Amino acid sequence: MANKHDSIRKTIVYKNDIVFEKSNGGFDIFKNAGQFEYENNFKKDLLFCSKISHESCIGIYGEFLFIDSSTAPGWGGLEIINLKTGKSIYQGIWNGKKISFIDSETIIVLNKFISQKPNDKKGNTFTYSFPQFSFNLNTLTLKNLKKTEEIIGN
Repeated sequence: MANKHDSIRKTIVYKNDIVFEKSNGGFDIFKNAGQFEYENNFKKDLLFCSKISHESCIGIYGEFLFIDSSTAPGWGGLEIINLKTGKSIYQGIWNGKKISFIDSETIIVLNKFISQKPNDKKGNTFTYSFPQFSFNLNTLTLKNLKKTEEIIGN
């Protein structure tokens, strides 16, 4: 929940938006009006407030906010929010390293893993195999790329 008295750990300034990562986890996003005071602009300029403390902002691309909800290294949860509408347009999986673009409006996302094999005798880490899909940020269409990606995780 957004609170104007949260302490700020990190600030990321974009052309149109400002991201404040909070010390206690989570983040808030505000419109960038050139000059900003967190407490004074809190109510009028708040665009988005993360829902849970382990969410982090991967980045903003145009009007799209990319959120990581991973709790461990390796693959993790991805949510994409359209900041103009405030609506979630995608919830799924990403590789935990980078958002890969096919073109200016299409990214690569992953679906449920199709296999897993242990990397060590103790079973501490595994290699997961995921099918790759393209996701168009504007048309919201998923297309099977008929490729897989292997990711090491817990």
